[in-house]
Amino acid sequence: MDASSYGIIVTNTLINALRMQTPFVMMDRRDLETFLAANDLQQNDQIENVANIGTKLGLNFVIAGSVDKRGTMIVTNCKVISIEQKKVVFTKQSISRGEADLISDIIKMSDAIIEAILRITS
Repeated sequence: MDASSYGIIVTNTLINALRMQTPFVMMDRRDLETFLAANDLQQNDQIENVANIGTKLGLNFVIAGSVDKRGTMIVTNCKVISIEQKKVVFTKQSISRGEADLISDIIKMSDAIIEAILRITS
C-alpha cells in the first residue's frame, strides 16, 4: 500500500515517455482497464496471463512490473514481454532514493525499454 501512489507515477511517466516515440502506438490505460473488467481478466506480470491479454488485444509487446517501497527507497521492476514469442525480452530494475529521483529514474528506464523494443523489432 505504501507504494500504490508511486505505481501511478511510474505508470504515467512510462506512458508519456513511450507516447513521444513515433513508432510506438500506446493503448490507453482506461481502455485496458475496461477490457480487463469486461473479460474478467486481471493485471499481473505472469507471462501466460500477459501473453493471453496481449494476444486478445492484438499487441506486440506488453510492459508489466511492480513498485515497492523499502524505507526511503522506491524499487521499480519492469519486464517487456513479447506477445509473439511469449517470453520476457527485457528486464530492468530501478532503485530511486525517494520521490524526487523517481521520475528521472523512470525516464531513464523508459529510454532503455524503447531501445530494447527497437532493437528487437529491427
